[in-house]
Amino acid sequence: MEDTEVVNKNIAFDEIHWWQFPLCEFSVKFNKSFKDRFFNKIYTERSKSLDFAKSINEKSKKYNKNWNFKRQRALIWEYKINAEFIPAWFVYESAGYLKFDLLGVERNIVEYMTFRGRTIIKKPVLPIKVTPLFSSILLHMMCDGTVRKGMLFYFQKDKNGIRRFENIIKSVFGEYTSEHKRGHYAPLIFLGIISEYYQVYSFTSFESDIPKRLMQQPRLHKVAALAAALFDDGSATSSIRFYSVSKNFISHLKRLIESLDYNCNNILIRKCKKNSKIYTVNISS
Repeated sequence: MEDTEVVNKNIAFDEIHWWQFPLCEFSVKFNKSFKDRFFNKIYTERSKSLDFAKSINEKSKKYNKNWNFKRQRALIWEYKINAEFIPAWFVYESAGYLKFDLLGVERNIVEYMTFRGRTIIKKPVLPIKVTPLFSSILLHMMCDGTVRKGMLFYFQKDKNGIRRFENIIKSVFGEYTSEHKRGHYAPLIFLGIISEYYQVYSFTSFESDIPKRLMQQPRLHKVAALAAALFDDGSATSSIRFYSVSKNFISHLKRLIESLDYNCNNILIRKCKKNSKIYTVNISS
């Protein structure tokens, strides 16, 4: 197999842009020159008529903000003069009205901050590329991930495993600060982006499903996803074995394995304490 980095450089991946993120869940920081130009255009438009203000007030309802003229005037002043970060929904709706190029807006985003967890992504990767590493995060969150207090949490007893996950997620999304004494906390918005792309909205052990879109991805995506499942919920000794408490999940995993033309056995059941069951599937080493 070719080196993954070499392959990645020669493949055109899907891209996810800032306006495709959950717009109510983050705010953006611009470089000063673009921020000045952006708000100068807003004030020029506001001085001409009430049309811009009416449009933004109406659009705000989509995001459960319900702005009025008095509130809008105060907030726009605050965004322009004092605030480092501006709500992404407001930037998106204003840019659309003022006919700013959304890609041009993206090029001038220097940081963004999540509303839940208040994490600042200081060196954002924009747009996000849907690489095999992106796809591997999906399986990591299904296996050893969970959601806690506005953050996604990844747990591994092995500290090297935690660092590995941290390196993967930062290479996909960008740099941010996170404490990881027993695991790694990452911004929940990352999970939202992955969920929306793959149309997966549950990551619990008994409800997780490997999505059809992943099954349709190129081979490297599926290999990376399978490797993530092996790292979290598998072992490799005399054979490569995957474990799950969910028969549904292990059945989906088996289909993923077979889509790669690997030979695997039928699903086996192991009884554990308190009459619980673990389902396993093996690949020949």
